[in-house]
Amino acid sequence: MEIVLSGENRYDNYGNFWFKDKGGKEYKIGAKNRKKDELVKVVVDNPNRAVFLTHDTVKGKDGKDYDYISGIEPLDKLIQVDETVITKPQVPLKPGVQAAPSVAPQELGMWWKEMGNRIGDGSLERDFPQIYIGIKSQYYKKLFAVTGVEKKEE
Repeated sequence: MEIVLSGENRYDNYGNFWFKDKGGKEYKIGAKNRKKDELVKVVVDNPNRAVFLTHDTVKGKDGKDYDYISGIEPLDKLIQVDETVITKPQVPLKPGVQAAPSVAPQELGMWWKEMGNRIGDGSLERDFPQIYIGIKSQYYKKLFAVTGVEKKEE
């Protein structure tokens, strides 16, 4: 079966590797697959490329046949990427600095609201007494910068 990889990949809690095609359909490389590392490398190294998936079946303990991905071969077709979707180039990080994970704006807003609620109801201070002041200061500093509100001390 020929598919085009989207570049959206993830591991689940069980060690299975999941990847999506351009149509949004998900595929799984099971944690117990003998060729897992080899197959994952092909998927990760070929975003936006066409690949050919081969399947085999294995008989489970219950006697049923189960399909699994037994091979992935990259094809020579490079898919054109829409230039408007390309993000700015990554700036190299200083040694020892980790990149912040990308978060959807809706999720980021949800966490901002949650942090504000926890500061307001005192649960943040109760759960994190040693670092509460630092978290609260960072929260308000960022909040004032985003909203344009000036903090005036009287």
